[in-house]
Amino acid sequence: MRPRPNKVLAVGALTRSFRRFNTTDTPTTTTTTTTTPDVATADTTAPKAASAESTLSEELDEYLKKAKTRMAARKPKILIDPLSPMNSHLLDIALQDHLPRPRHRKPQDPVRLALKETTLLPNGHHLVYFPLQAPKSALQPDGTDPDHAPGWPFVRRMWAGGSVSFSPGLIFNPSFDTKGWCIESVGEPVLKRGSGPGDEKVFVEVKRQYGYAPAALLAELSPSKLLEKHQSVQMEEIRKLVFMRERGPVKVADGTEPAPPARIIKSNSKPQYSFTLNPDPTLLFQFSALTYNAHAIHLDPDYARNQEGYPERLVHGPLTLVLMLTALRRLLRRTDPARRPSPREPSKKLEDSTLLEEINYRNLAPLFVGQEIRVCVRETARKVGSGTQTWELWVEGPDGSLAVRGTATTRRAGVTAGRKTEGMGWKEAFDGPRWLDGLPAFSKYVFYDPATRSGSRSIIEGRTDGVEEGKKTEGESEKGGEEKV
Repeated sequence: MRPRPNKVLAVGALTRSFRRFNTTDTPTTTTTTTTTPDVATADTTAPKAASAESTLSEELDEYLKKAKTRMAARKPKILIDPLSPMNSHLLDIALQDHLPRPRHRKPQDPVRLALKETTLLPNGHHLVYFPLQAPKSALQPDGTDPDHAPGWPFVRRMWAGGSVSFSPGLIFNPSFDTKGWCIESVGEPVLKRGSGPGDEKVFVEVKRQYGYAPAALLAELSPSKLLEKHQSVQMEEIRKLVFMRERGPVKVADGTEPAPPARIIKSNSKPQYSFTLNPDPTLLFQFSALTYNAHAIHLDPDYARNQEGYPERLVHGPLTLVLMLTALRRLLRRTDPARRPSPREPSKKLEDSTLLEEINYRNLAPLFVGQEIRVCVRETARKVGSGTQTWELWVEGPDGSLAVRGTATTRRAGVTAGRKTEGMGWKEAFDGPRWLDGLPAFSKYVFYDPATRSGSRSIIEGRTDGVEEGKKTEGESEKGGEEKV
């Protein structure tokens, strides 16, 4: 049998990396033999390799067990945000010079948006709200959130993908005494073994649920009680993170440890709409600032090269999600007259527009600063009568390879059960101060469905007061939510 010393050394080195989790280290002894080299190697190398692999597998199992225990102890947390239009406005400004002209409209004035209480956040703009709230001393060495990390040695984090369900989404400034809330919980870590030792990865899902509640109530309720009392979850998101092994300092420039060749996958689809852009350091900095993301792979070129082994800083995974949803929104404006802007009426009401219901996406390959990317979208299916459409979205790297791939579902707001309704949209029911659970609720918003003649979802209370059997309460006015680019 041919000797396999390289595999033994590789597995042995990986095994030693887990000494932190072992109580004792076994000393290594060296023996010599006078037998034939081939026979000696066959007798000793294979058992050593099998033993090392078995030890590594046991240590991985023990690591995963401890990681599950640690992460199970991390309780869900509530994040509060007033949902000011300014965050979305600044994101529009950051993207303005990177999107095609002249079709891309200038960002709307946040003061005007603040006066339009039923204005929906543009799809994807929720990413610049409900940020991490932790000082530098509480962050991981690379600037990431420690609550999401499974623990050493899996410390190199990447955004692997996720999903967002809109029902129907968030609005700016829900009311004077009402704030937006986000309940964030971390799922159980999952270990996936790669093609060989050292290729293992740990996947973690972060679940986020979004809604509204009176500000005074938010200070007193736990996440479970909040969901129990306010079951109107307006949006639900899953963020999929992947953690890879710690690696020592590398030098990509001199080729001492070159990056492995990336697998190139290209799309066979032709987009209905696409645009190209070149993410520069300014865009990455602005998006990091808006999302309160201090991850060094987006900001520090030396860290990206010498610690992570990448040729340059990486484009944010959530930024590519924003770009794909921007492309979808612009295609809908081209094909949907109700969403097409005009000089006199820059945005239309929701009653006759198309609403995004869900998007699922995966990040397949990293994208780097300074390299041109292409954002694409096309329709893949349409259900006649139901108003439902399915879309394929993807982002291509500079060589045309797939970097991000996703699917989205939209629904015509005024089509329900195969027929055109009077129109679905936001209704504001306001007849003076009301009381809920001992607290004043001065304003209520209900997503009204004329097909069922009822409010299908209440933003604040989870109830449909003020909209009953299709009748308006005194002083109630109908307002269509507006979406901006």
